[in-house]
Amino acid sequence: GFSPVLSPDGKWLAFTADGQVRKIRVGGGATVTLADSAATQIYSLAWLDDNTIIYTAPRNDQLLRVSADGGPSTVVMADPTLRGIGILNPNPLPHARGVLFLACASGCVTASIHVLDLKTGKQKSLIDDAVDAWYLPTGQILYVRRDGVALVAPFDLDRLEITGAAVPVLDGVQINISITMLAWSPAG
Repeated sequence: GFSPVLSPDGKWLAFTADGQVRKIRVGGGATVTLADSAATQIYSLAWLDDNTIIYTAPRNDQLLRVSADGGPSTVVMADPTLRGIGILNPNPLPHARGVLFLACASGCVTASIHVLDLKTGKQKSLIDDAVDAWYLPTGQILYVRRDGVALVAPFDLDRLEITGAAVPVLDGVQINISITMLAWSPAG
């Protein structure tokens, strides 16, 4: 399996395997298939706090949403301006407001962090030359640039915008194409 993410309550683990989104209880047991037609790559799932899962479509240029209880999937982003660009690393924003994600082209020679507004279905670019981003409970986003520097910047959750200067907090983060080796957990 790929793309393991914990449910907000910590009781389930979702992942992709064989082109499907699946979940399993943290304590073990049988897997439950939630959706077919998922990308089977590292970092292609986000479990939102409204009990839905955002996942990358097999062609890597769409994001879909499925209930963590199962059921039909819906396309939440299929922006023609991103056609042919890989969509990776979706990371949830609080209150199911949206997701941050990596958009990369040409084998991730170019990479930028975008935000998808789940209220409107529109996406926009936030940070150029960055490979991953997470929302922090402090009202900031933590992101990693391609040069291995991690920064935090104030973020307006209503407008889905960075509202001030970014501050470096760590350097030397190892980057491997579209995979960041920095892990961050909302639990601290």
